[in-house]
Amino acid sequence: MLPSNFTEEPRLLSVQYLYAKNCLIQSIPTNICKYHNLVTLDLSNNQIQIVQKANFNCLNNLITLQLSSNNLFSIEDYSFSNLTALQTLDLSNNKLLQLSEKVFDGLKSLKTLDLLNNKINLIDRNSFVGSVYLTSLSLSNNALN
Repeated sequence: MLPSNFTEEPRLLSVQYLYAKNCLIQSIPTNICKYHNLVTLDLSNNQIQIVQKANFNCLNNLITLQLSSNNLFSIEDYSFSNLTALQTLDLSNNKLLQLSEKVFDGLKSLKTLDLLNNKINLIDRNSFVGSVYLTSLSLSNNALN
């Protein structure tokens, strides 16, 4: 969690690039919405386990989201649905098992999706239907047949 007094500093609220790597964060900070100007958010190398539907619904300007090397085992459907500007999503080196039909719903601008080194054994055939600009998809080192 980002300290609550961190979001009270007016000069910090206009931050566009926020790097919070290796901070022992266990869940997506609830005060992250105060940074509505973010274009890059890096929460990699933490201890996040779940991405919930409401976690990122306010970050409409986000272009790059790094969630690699956490303990992610679950991403709720529609978790990224408001991130219509997102171009790069890194979910590598986690513990994801499945990708449902609506997990990437709304990612209309997504170009790069990294799912390397997870435990994915099931991908719904419609998982990537809305990602029409997807040009790079990494699924290496998963449990796919």
